Amino acid sequence: MWLWLRALFYMLIVGGGWLILLPAFILCVVDQVDGLRFRPLTYASVGFGMILAGALLALYAGYYLIRYGIGTPLPFDPPGQLVTCGPYQYVQNPQAIAMILMVLGEIIAINSNWLWLMLPFTIIYLEWIVGPFEKKQMTSQYGNDYAVYAAKVPRWIPRLWAK
Repeated sequence: MWLWLRALFYMLIVGGGWLILLPAFILCVVDQVDGLRFRPLTYASVGFGMILAGALLALYAGYYLIRYGIGTPLPFDPPGQLVTCGPYQYVQNPQAIAMILMVLGEIIAINSNWLWLMLPFTIIYLEWIVGPFEKKQMTSQYGNDYAVYAAKVPRWIPRLWAK
């Protein structure tokens, strides 16, 4: 039970910070908007659909890290087992894809061109900050098992069938 609470806490802190506080800062300070303005219904609906899809993917992938990896998505509280089932059999980091989906959803749903800044910030965070740390940690912790997994499973573009 404690593991589930730690994982939920991490997802709320990181997700909330990145998906609520960062856009709020951009909207209030950079864009100087007084209130939240949504784009027309079609765009807002697509955006909210992407946010929902990203949230569901994050929860689904998080479940596999907790259940089969006996750890959390938190880099300093990682799984004790290499997870290669569930969404991880199709792509190495479904959590990153989930974050990109949610950020794109916000950009599409909320009426502010300044929110486009979030996309490069997210990619830089995932690829240049988290990515190298995670690769080093995974290589150190799982050794050859991780090398074999990383050679078979794509990092960003999910493969269509599990092998």
